Amino acid sequence: MLSALILPTIILTWQAHAYVPAGYQGKILPPRDSTVDVYLEFVDAGKIIPLDTRTIQWTVNGRFLAGGSGLTRLSFPLDQFTTRTYAVTATVKDYNDQDVAKTIVINRTNPLVIFGVPSSVKDAEGTHLNFTAAPFFFSSSNPSDYLFNWFVNGIAAAAQIGNLNVLLPPTNNQQTVSVDVSASNRNNEIESADSRREFIINN
Repeated sequence: MLSALILPTIILTWQAHAYVPAGYQGKILPPRDSTVDVYLEFVDAGKIIPLDTRTIQWTVNGRFLAGGSGLTRLSFPLDQFTTRTYAVTATVKDYNDQDVAKTIVINRTNPLVIFGVPSSVKDAEGTHLNFTAAPFFFSSSNPSDYLFNWFVNGIAAAAQIGNLNVLLPPTNNQQTVSVDVSASNRNNEIESADSRREFIINN
């Protein structure tokens, strides 16, 4: 009776060091100025094999970055490459007289700033709108590093934080409000994102 040959396998996973708001549960994507960690596990015959004494080599886009015994983690900054994609290859050398290799591709992203439908409160003054913007995929993990610029119907607002309050005067008609926001990293002038939305407010 013939049985299938199970070959040794490399499993690669990666994690980007980039900012996302608390509660975000998606994959954190890397911007240009971030660092990515790649982790290696080695499986043979259904078991994870320790690699403490095995030589492991790492390349990114064909460039040798690191190698050594038991080197199951690679950390590299994206800004040392000019491409938007990164082919990361890990090779376990001379395992049962053969090299075992695995390649994954990591895609770079651009920073984003996102804001949604505002909360609203009506009183004698009019309609109070509260907007909240959130940056995604910036390189800094410190929320205080982000500077926000808001424009309402083309006019700059005073707020430079992630929240903006707008007062619409009382009226019996619908009002269209155009809101623009940009977010930038105080420590990296070229790292920025912007977003624009229009809202129809029923008074």
